[in-house]
Amino acid sequence: MRTTVKNTVFGFYRVFRYRFGVLLLFFIAFSCGKKEEDTSEKPKTSFNPSQVSAIGRIEPAEKIIQISAEVSGVVKQILVEAGDSVKAGDKLLEMTTETEAAQVQNDETTIATRQAEIRAAQAELAAAQTKAANAKLQYQRLQNAYDQGAESKQNTDNARTEAQTAQKEAERLQAELNVKRNAVADAIQKRDLSKLALEKRYVKAPKNGLVLTMDLTPGAAVTAFTSIADFAPEGPVTALCEVDELFADRVKIGQKAIIRHQGMNDTLAFGKVIFAAPYLKKKSLFSDVGDDLEDRRVREVRIQAENGQNMIFGMRVECIIFTK
Repeated sequence: MRTTVKNTVFGFYRVFRYRFGVLLLFFIAFSCGKKEEDTSEKPKTSFNPSQVSAIGRIEPAEKIIQISAEVSGVVKQILVEAGDSVKAGDKLLEMTTETEAAQVQNDETTIATRQAEIRAAQAELAAAQTKAANAKLQYQRLQNAYDQGAESKQNTDNARTEAQTAQKEAERLQAELNVKRNAVADAIQKRDLSKLALEKRYVKAPKNGLVLTMDLTPGAAVTAFTSIADFAPEGPVTALCEVDELFADRVKIGQKAIIRHQGMNDTLAFGKVIFAAPYLKKKSLFSDVGDDLEDRRVREVRIQAENGQNMIFGMRVECIIFTK
């Protein structure tokens, strides 16, 4: 009897434990499903950063200028070195100038000769004009006397002929003088062109600024319009950077920024955005692969540093732009 009661109680226990386990599993499954459903119904939040990061390069505000010569030639003398500060118009380099200098000297001699001829022609013209004036006065006197019956017609006609001849001679000399003056003007113009050709044998600084590179040596050949030196115009230091198109519309002129070494938390300089390109373009500053197939576009942005003495032109930096 005890065994039967015991088996019956044990059977009820097993049934209860089984049903309880099933209910527990059902409850857990229901709870998990409800939790996932609640999560999926929550609204998504958009990414709205308060700052934008961009990789840039240190440049002068007016960009680096590649200096070239207007004519080809051979270097005679280097007048500056890399790192020299120069003023606008200072000579940086001199090429051989013997031919051009000789041409200028020849033109100066021609001008001097023509000017001497002009002085002689002016003296001759003055004498002819005086003679013509006297002849005209003599003719007028005889004409008056003839009108009063005190002079013959023959003498009056001869005086008129002499006056006309003297006037024509003065006019001829005046025309010759004009030709000589034009010749002097042409010689001066030719001399000026020769001087210009001589000046082109010198390479000069386009503005106040700093010579960055000058790798030529005397005797080296220079080809016209080929870069021979890099030049940084005087002015503020800037960082030219490229902002990814995803954040390009957040950048505005006047926003504050900091410039630091790439990948570091140090601050090289504080600054502000002074230029933001009105369009997007392909990456160009640091494109390591020419056939890069990544279709990402960037916005060119220029940041002016408040104090950029410790930054070197051309160095790669990271710019943090505060958009809020």
